[in-house]
Amino acid sequence: MQRLTDLLPAALLAALVATQTLAMETSLVLDARAVGVGAAAIAVWLRAPFAIVVLIGAGVTALTRLLGWE
Repeated sequence: MQRLTDLLPAALLAALVATQTLAMETSLVLDARAVGVGAAAIAVWLRAPFAIVVLIGAGVTALTRLLGWE
């Protein structure tokens, strides 16, 4: 039970990020935000420091929008 309660905040945060990134009103949306979150997830998987993860996510999102994918 202790392990479950230790993992619960991370799971809730992941669910919040997913809903805020991929949902718009009542539909799913794949846009530049999803690309940025995907890039940040890869950086986390590669064990990059937190500041680098944030910069990668923001940078990839900005580049994706610059290339015309809203």
